Amino acid sequence: MSQTSPAFLFLTKQAEAKRWVEAVQQEKLPTPELFDALHDGSVLCNVMLHLDPDSIPRINMNAQGRKAAENVAFFLEAAREYGVPRSCLFLPEDLLDQKDMLRVIDSIHILADIASTHHGVRPSIFFF
Repeated sequence: MSQTSPAFLFLTKQAEAKRWVEAVQQEKLPTPELFDALHDGSVLCNVMLHLDPDSIPRINMNAQGRKAAENVAFFLEAAREYGVPRSCLFLPEDLLDQKDMLRVIDSIHILADIASTHHGVRPSIFFF
């Protein structure tokens, strides 16, 4: 597999996003698989709380169904208010139904870039 193949790029971006999320939270994800950790939106809400402590009204832990969708909606709204353009954010079903995980990863990358360049948050996703 060449280093520029789509699969290699996806895995690289996924690993970068995971390391950044763990660095912002200052703790390892509860599972080694990024998407398993993100599935209910609680980790993403926790990331936003580290970036902006007043950004998330509550987190539904171990959520499923409507409560997981609520977590994801909280995250998406907080990320938009933090500066991520709506057009750069994933759709709820991209994560909840695993329809477009690359878009989820890209949204995390954009959030990380905005956190670093506009809010001075370290580490940058590109630090790794």
